[in-house]
Amino acid sequence: MKKYIGFVLLIGLLLSLTSCSTKAGDGTVEPPTSQLSLYIPYSYTPKYEEALELFEQRYPDVEVTITRQKDQNYETAREEYVQILKNEVMAGKGPDLILFTDEFEDVYKTMDAGAFCDLTPYMEQDADFWKEYSRPVLDGGVFKEKQYIIPLTYTLPLLLSSQENLDSQGYTLLESGTFSDFTKSIEPFTQTDSSCRAFDGRNITLWDYLNYSGLDYMDYENKTIHVDTDAFRQVVDAYKRVYQQEKQNPLQMSGISYGGLYTLKNNQTLFSDLYAYHGSFGLMLEANIITGMEKTPVISAIPTMDGGLQAKAYSCAAVRANSPNKQNAYNFIKLLSLRDSSSQNVPTFDIPVQTSAAKDLVRIYSSKIRNPIEDSDGITYPVRLSPGEFIKQYGTVLDRITSCSLGTGWIGSKLSVTAQYLNDCMAPYLNGEKDYETCIRDLETKLTMYLSE
Repeated sequence: MKKYIGFVLLIGLLLSLTSCSTKAGDGTVEPPTSQLSLYIPYSYTPKYEEALELFEQRYPDVEVTITRQKDQNYETAREEYVQILKNEVMAGKGPDLILFTDEFEDVYKTMDAGAFCDLTPYMEQDADFWKEYSRPVLDGGVFKEKQYIIPLTYTLPLLLSSQENLDSQGYTLLESGTFSDFTKSIEPFTQTDSSCRAFDGRNITLWDYLNYSGLDYMDYENKTIHVDTDAFRQVVDAYKRVYQQEKQNPLQMSGISYGGLYTLKNNQTLFSDLYAYHGSFGLMLEANIITGMEKTPVISAIPTMDGGLQAKAYSCAAVRANSPNKQNAYNFIKLLSLRDSSSQNVPTFDIPVQTSAAKDLVRIYSSKIRNPIEDSDGITYPVRLSPGEFIKQYGTVLDRITSCSLGTGWIGSKLSVTAQYLNDCMAPYLNGEKDYETCIRDLETKLTMYLSE
């Protein structure tokens, strides 16, 4: 019989602190118990409820204690959850399982502080299950050779366009190459007087560009900073062109929901908005609309400095380090990771880490998206089934993933600490107010101090 607890903060909910390193941390798996404690944030309810139904079916002897966050304003609910993670989990209390996107200010520091349990031994005994998942993305949750976090979904810097749009601008889509090759190819479209720009640069930050490049400029494990390099400057200078273009020639597009489609239709950009909803569903919505415009959708992605492709973890799961119910929490994470077309939790923003699901869902959703889409400005976009070649292209892009980052440039509606340092220290260079060397020294000092805190 499950015990449901009303909305009460997690004081006194769990057992006293015990060390994860003495059991699961030394390569052994703790035996399952008859208990599991969950906290279900309001914004994550659909994810939890589907997994909970499966868990109850597969593990009927486990008593699940649930604390549900009350229905309330999104921002209020989010801030409340942030405080619970900060005050409870970091103090060794709270639920057995933690599901999050950007609620931790710095997830690498959280891992370094020992908040999460090493799930390596649990995953090793389940090797066949995880064969269906993207190994580079899963490895993004490894810190100091321990799997503290399991990414469930991720995003990519996808480049969506139509072949006709690219041809009209004389641009050849790069299906391989490096970050340097890509930024050089779009340079004519990042000039302040370009009639057609590469993409909508309004929401792109320097943190984003560095993340696309795959540069590991903050070494959390060794507490070192690597910003005074030629590669780092190359990324900054490439971003500076995008930054100056938007500053001097702002893209005029107010009141438009599907901005990337609007700019493609009007030949204002080469590619759809990099910040568009390019999860499995959102991507096929745009692709079907492009097809409905009697054009041919094409897709690629911004490569890293070494020619790979870096994903960014979106939703992640972890087990509290001193949880007494690690095996049950891990089993619940496995159910959270499953995704198919019957799920009510449609991946609009993000891509499932389960590779077969990620590839299958775009085909399934493409066949289901048939109704015309009306934008907020009254424009109606026709919809048609995307060609199979586009779906094959997308699968090829997924196969190019070589790494995954856990960091984020935004915490809710605010820049993260590292993104804010990048913005504050490099803005004088981006605006032509200070030389590059002065700004880099300032950035190196700030980030070094931050890592040592």
